[in-house]
Amino acid sequence: RRRNRAAKNNVGLARARGAAKNALRDLEGANDAAAIATLIQEFIEARTMRPAGTVTRSDAASLAHMAGANAKCLQSLDSILALGERAAFAPQGRESAQSLRAQAATLIGELDQLSWRHRTASILEEIQT
Repeated sequence: RRRNRAAKNNVGLARARGAAKNALRDLEGANDAAAIATLIQEFIEARTMRPAGTVTRSDAASLAHMAGANAKCLQSLDSILALGERAAFAPQGRESAQSLRAQAATLIGELDQLSWRHRTASILEEIQT
C-alpha cells in the first residue's frame, strides 16, 4: 500500500509509466517526420524522467543504448530522429509520414521493453567506456 500511495503522488513516475501509451496515441495525429521525431524524444524524456525538451538526438541514442537497445533498434531510432531534423527544414510528403508512423510505432514498442532504470554505477561505467 505504501508503494502504491507513493506512486500516485509521484508525477514523474506516472509520466514514465504512461509514456508508451501516450506516445502511440499522439502518433496517430502526427502529420510529418518532425512531429514523429519529437514524439519519440518526448517518450524517451518521459521514460528517463527528464524535463521536456532536453533530450537531443545524440542523447536519445546514448540513453537507449544504456537502457539495453540492440543495434537494429538504435539504427531505427537514429534514422527516424535524423528524418525529423531534416523535415523541420524541408517537409516530407504525406506518404512518407504514414510509413514513418508505422516505423515509429514499432520503435516505441521496442523502446518500451527496455530497462530504463539503471544504477548510477552502471551509467558511469557506460560513460567512461
